[in-house]
Amino acid sequence: MKANDAVQVHGSRLYCVEFTYLLSTAFNHSFENLHSIICWDTELKHGDIVKDINREERKLSIIAPNAIGDRTRYFLDNPRRAHKIEVFVLKDYLSQKLNLEFRPRTAKAIH
Repeated sequence: MKANDAVQVHGSRLYCVEFTYLLSTAFNHSFENLHSIICWDTELKHGDIVKDINREERKLSIIAPNAIGDRTRYFLDNPRRAHKIEVFVLKDYLSQKLNLEFRPRTAKAIH
């Protein structure tokens, strides 16, 4: 196979990205072939366990930023599996990387 040849779908490994509003312990499908999760927010805390429909358990690891410009990182990990599922919590990501502030837009809001 040459570098510019297309990889046949049946010969490749497909991964999925899950989009959800709020990541919680209720996960209604399998972690199998799940590469990452993008959510607006999460109600999970460091060390919380999430189970999929196959009863596979993964523990949430939250890693604090260690340098200016870094961001909080979230992973669902099972030490018996080679792949950690990275979770992107958009509310935190956009705040930390782009300095965007999110607040309710109420009748009392100034702008």
